[in-house]
Order: sequence, then structure tokens, then C-alpha cells
Amino acid sequence: MVKWCRLKGIPILSIPNEGKRSPSNGVNLRLAGLSSGAPDLIVPQARGGYFGLFLEMKQKRKYLPSELKSKTWVNQLAMVSFLNASGYRAEFIFGWEQGVKVIENYMSLMP
Repeated sequence: MVKWCRLKGIPILSIPNEGKRSPSNGVNLRLAGLSSGAPDLIVPQARGGYFGLFLEMKQKRKYLPSELKSKTWVNQLAMVSFLNASGYRAEFIFGWEQGVKVIENYMSLMP
């Protein structure tokens, strides 16, 4: 998705929020601003009355009920809700194809 955006000239940023870490590394990253639930990608361009677009990327598959209730998923839902209530557009996307459609739709909005 990032490569596609760059080919199209769409500004996009990645939040490296995933991965396993040692406890001490986790503490240092949290002190530096790492936050559970932060979306994966940002299109930092205002469109359609929104300040920017945040995308939480998910694999295109069926998720187990236990996955949907995990601490990470719950934090992601809360962050997406917070961002939407704060003037941003934030969405979960399931697969890169859906992500392309969401980004194209967003970029078609008036600046």
C-alpha cells in the first residue's frame, strides 16, 4: 500500500507500532510516544473537512471472536473512535484492495 501511494504521489506515513520487544525496549518506546492502538498508516493531508486519514490495516480473513476481544483490538477500536471524533477520518481496512479504495475515495474529496 505504501508503494502504491508513493507511485500515485500520495503522501503516506507509517507508524511502526507492531512487533515484539524486550521489556526495557518497550518502556523506552512508550516513553518516546509509542501507543497501543495507534493505526498503521497516516495520509497527512486534509480532505473533505477531515484533518487527515488514519488506516488500521488488517489481513483479509475471518477473525475469531477471541481476536476481536483482544486488548490490542479493543485499543485499536478506541483509537479509531477517538480519531473520528477528533476531526480525522480513521478506518479499519481488510486487505490492500480495500485500502486502495478508501485512499482513492479520501483523496477525491475537496482539499
